[in-house]
Amino acid sequence: MDCHVTERLARDSYRSYRLDAIFHGKKWDPQIYDRSTIADRALILGSADWVELNNAAAELYAETLAVETELRRFAMRPDAKRFLPAKAWRRLRSLPDLEPRASVRLMRFDFHPTENGWRLSEVNSDVPGGLNESSLFPEIWPARSSNWTLPGHPGRTYVQRVVERYGLTARARVGLVHATAFSDDWQHMAFLQELLAERSIEALGVSPTNVELNDGRMSFRGAELDAALRFFPGDWLLFSRWGEPWFTRHPVALSNPLHALYSQNKFFPVVCAALGLEIPAWQRYLPHTSELSVRDLFGAAGLLKPSFGRVGEDIARIADLEPAKKVAVALDLLLGTGLWIRQEQFMPKNLGSVAEPINACVGVYCLDGEVIGGYGRLTSERFVGMSAADSPVFIAH
Repeated sequence: MDCHVTERLARDSYRSYRLDAIFHGKKWDPQIYDRSTIADRALILGSADWVELNNAAAELYAETLAVETELRRFAMRPDAKRFLPAKAWRRLRSLPDLEPRASVRLMRFDFHPTENGWRLSEVNSDVPGGLNESSLFPEIWPARSSNWTLPGHPGRTYVQRVVERYGLTARARVGLVHATAFSDDWQHMAFLQELLAERSIEALGVSPTNVELNDGRMSFRGAELDAALRFFPGDWLLFSRWGEPWFTRHPVALSNPLHALYSQNKFFPVVCAALGLEIPAWQRYLPHTSELSVRDLFGAAGLLKPSFGRVGEDIARIADLEPAKKVAVALDLLLGTGLWIRQEQFMPKNLGSVAEPINACVGVYCLDGEVIGGYGRLTSERFVGMSAADSPVFIAH
């Protein structure tokens, strides 16, 4: 495996780069508690490793779409309730049929270098973030080598595809659907807003509650939207009391469509196994995943993960759980279903030293089956979570 990190930037160089990342890279959440979320190192992949991740992501993307189709069929059956909370099952069943070629689908597959090669922790097929960091951080990195190339500009490629697929022209109106209370959500959408503005397309930041839905169309303050880009998590709509219209009146020109929840749910490998669905690429890269039981909380090995989690929240070794957390999870399991999984634990490859360990994640963006970029994250922790620092990714040749 050819995957390593650079030396740290010198203090003055890092200070300048960090300011550029905040003001030019739209990194408006540069700190979590006392930790910077802007890495002072870059992540370098060998060309052969990047080819492997490209091939894996393309294969995983195709399998994921096929799984979504099968799980949608299965959701129409009453026995699907044993894998999903009742409200989630009802709302997913209410989604209208979707023509895949009529929509734009962006996924991000999160790979990790381990002692046994590349392994996958998840796919963010619902609202993959990091487009501003992955697109802009490599451009402003101050210590680039002539032997490095960029894995792509996912933000620009994504916007271009949206414009083409939905037939957007100058003066078109696009809704940027996000959780408007969070600046880290708006930084992502503000980046896309600028890219759309370059094409004279008006992009408006909106909350899901501001959008009126009618017959596959969307409007905002009485004016029709020609398309919408969604960064509001679909599972928040799935469980919210006001989210139902987004399923029963699902808009046509929405990227990503809410059908992505079938694969965003980390429980889907369990359902595939129960239905006998073949997913060879997922089985090759994803650690073994199973349904969590109450008994597992008391002595089982492996990791605990929330089915609809993202950014690494609530991931823990089962053996390390505090008693209060075990009780809370046990109540979830007794009162609901399909909310937690158990997964084998892989051993990450330490890209640093014993004194300063570095655990890395490479997010590979796949747009309509085509790899368009990479997103790096570094941490000294065992799990790459919310406090991980964003790092530019380069390919060495």
